[in-house]
Amino acid sequence: MTRWFPILIALAAAPAYAQGFSSGSDGSDGALNVTTSGDFDPAALGLDADGDGVYHFTTVNVAAGVTLRLRASVLGEGRPVIWLASGAVTIAGTLDLDGAAGHASGAVPVPSEAGAGGFSGGTGRTALATATSGSGPGGGLV
Repeated sequence: MTRWFPILIALAAAPAYAQGFSSGSDGSDGALNVTTSGDFDPAALGLDADGDGVYHFTTVNVAAGVTLRLRASVLGEGRPVIWLASGAVTIAGTLDLDGAAGHASGAVPVPSEAGAGGFSGGTGRTALATATSGSGPGGGLV
């Protein structure tokens, strides 16, 4: 045990250095503070004027008990969403990246809605309708 003593002293005496991290955010979109459940809608919030799907926040806070949905129907099909923050990011609630379920058996076939960054699915075959291809890469032919 005595041979480790000098090493332990050296480690204990070494100053602690914080690692810096830069997300690349310039903070131009200000703070994102979500306190009520709903869809993340950049147009309604006056964000992403250049339409690139990259958001430059100062801080991000999704409050406890809040669900924030990110859906392709609002954000654009196949478009990724990138949140950058120059400060604290606190997600105490839920980020819902799911799309919507497809149509029920026997219902009128409609494509399923994609989540953020995804593509809509095709419709399944029914007794009255043939299946359709999904959108995006790998959507396949029916």
